[in-house]
Amino acid sequence: ETMKRLKRGESVVMFPEGTRTPDGELQPLMDGFDLLARRTKAALLPLAFDGCFEAYPRNAWFPRPGNVQVVIGQPILFSQYKDLSQAETKALLEQRMGECFAEARRRLAKSAIGDS
Repeated sequence: ETMKRLKRGESVVMFPEGTRTPDGELQPLMDGFDLLARRTKAALLPLAFDGCFEAYPRNAWFPRPGNVQVVIGQPILFSQYKDLSQAETKALLEQRMGECFAEARRRLAKSAIGDS
């Protein structure tokens, strides 16, 4: 179903880390997204959330009030990764997600200072 949607030009959200973070940090990406992306020539859109772990830790039954920052990076077009290996594509996406995460963390810290 995911491949059909991507081939139709629809957007699909995937979380390549595979699960919610156990510690609030970006986790290593799992394999799999690369195969779908290559077969459909889809763009990869790096993004990151910060504050989710504090608002809804893995051991919590319900979310808590809190601030969450979302940063969306520039798309990685198929033409930018088509000649890369799976490992290189994963490293590129991890790098871009890491940049988004760092920006989300900066924004969250800045908003916390402003709330004081």
